Amino acid sequence: MKTAFRVNPARWITARALLATTLLLWVVAACSDDDDPTAPSGAIAVQNLQLKPGTEAGPLAVATFDAPNADSARAWFVTTGADPRATPFFPVQDGDGRVVVAALAPSTDYQIYIEARAGADSGISSKAAYTTQPLPDALKDVRIDMSTGTFPSGYIISEVAGNDGTLYAVAFDSAGTLVWYRHFPDYNQIGDFQQQPNGHFTIYLGGSTGHEPVPGEYDEFTTAGDITHKWTIPDPYYTDGHEIRLVLQDTTVVAAYLFGYDQHEMDMTAHGGGTNDLVSVHKIFRVAPDGSADLLFDAMDRWTPADFTSPPLTDKGDMDHPNSLDFDSDGNLVVSWRSLGAITKHDINTGEVIWQLGGTKSDFTIDGDPLNGFSGQHFARMLPNEHVLLYDNGTGHDPNLSRPVEYALDTQNGTATMAWDYLSPDKTYTTYMGSTQRLPNGNTLIGYSTSAIIALVDANGTLLAQGSKMDGGSSSIFYRAIWVPRL
Repeated sequence: MKTAFRVNPARWITARALLATTLLLWVVAACSDDDDPTAPSGAIAVQNLQLKPGTEAGPLAVATFDAPNADSARAWFVTTGADPRATPFFPVQDGDGRVVVAALAPSTDYQIYIEARAGADSGISSKAAYTTQPLPDALKDVRIDMSTGTFPSGYIISEVAGNDGTLYAVAFDSAGTLVWYRHFPDYNQIGDFQQQPNGHFTIYLGGSTGHEPVPGEYDEFTTAGDITHKWTIPDPYYTDGHEIRLVLQDTTVVAAYLFGYDQHEMDMTAHGGGTNDLVSVHKIFRVAPDGSADLLFDAMDRWTPADFTSPPLTDKGDMDHPNSLDFDSDGNLVVSWRSLGAITKHDINTGEVIWQLGGTKSDFTIDGDPLNGFSGQHFARMLPNEHVLLYDNGTGHDPNLSRPVEYALDTQNGTATMAWDYLSPDKTYTTYMGSTQRLPNGNTLIGYSTSAIIALVDANGTLLAQGSKMDGGSSSIFYRAIWVPRL
């Protein structure tokens, strides 16, 4: 199991760094030289343009072409009655170009052509006709019904358990229209779906909700739908479906961090169970691309059923139930444990617990929080100011209500002071799942999971945008709702 693999966090590219870099590239691509080119300026020839659909993905076009001497290229696309639009620039290597034109309208005729560049030289291809695929029947009525405002430019990604019995990863534009999907026809359970630092996506595929002895895997795939890698925990452990985070050195994925678990007989009579219940206990793993793994931390070494807080809807077959994993600015791990009401920070190489917030072994006293802390929480994220932001499901609040809440951690004095929270006017409550995300401009996106509501608020608690994720006339619940600047 041990690979003796150690990492140097100073060389990592993490999701936080990706977000800042991608935002910059997106702004540059969107704001520079956006006039529709009409003629090449010289030496770059662009030939053999071919367009094809994605792999179980759409509506999109995958453009391949030859562009000798070019170092980058983008696609222009236009449909009747609309102005030409362009993708960001993509690198061209050894004259072979490939650009994915995503978030197109379904069942629509386009003219697509390529602009290639190398320094001051450029060239364009001839135009090619392309008709996008229709949306699958299971997605034709999936949308976010906006009741207030619009979301920021970019996309809200989530997942849909389709009415056809299969699973879809989806993206919505700022107005709530479904503009992209990737189909997984052999699955129908929602779980972790996110964008990773290399721009690829990962999604959990399997039947585990965190404790069942069933197989599962994470598929890593591109915007065009091509699967590039499958990540699992080696036997005899089961792969948990709550979160996977990839880390890169330069452009190469060097490790995945995720949860696995095994089962032990435990006395759960204090929580309404039996004296010898089969209970799942989780571990934190680092998995290398070749499948070898380091077991960094075993919850059995720190907690027992006496630490189980038993929030509603947590199965007694799961002692700890981790549901999120993040990296602090020093590269160490931050983990949320729902069934323990705790968030922990771990040394990235040894797994040693550095601190615990909440739960029976907390190193902090919570100050300034009128609700006296959090319970049943999801999606703990470290902010650049070293605060922790989390989605507090609020299973222990009276009355129950859910909120995003931010704490400033003073590790020297052992205090966690509430710096910000947001309570929705209707006191929305979700018993499980959910997410909250601090955007680069300081606004906060909130995913009210089982209530199927996605909201955007500013630092003053002003509601900027809100919508309900719908499938036809019914609410469509989700595990998380995450904003990304580009697909």
